Amino acid sequence: MSDEKTSPSDTGFREKLLAMLEWLAERDPVAAARLVAEYTEDLLAEVAGGGATPAGSKG
Repeated sequence: MSDEKTSPSDTGFREKLLAMLEWLAERDPVAAARLVAEYTEDLLAEVAGGGATPAGSKG
């Protein structure tokens, strides 16, 4: 998932975020799945360049 446009600080943030998600998944897989599901739409919109809507504002 490495990208030439990714700065070292972005990479560090991504690694920390994934580590936190892994930690949560080990302790409470259901909570981790809910967290991922809640933000999947926003993340996909961001990746597509359409900008993200705040979580929970889904219609």
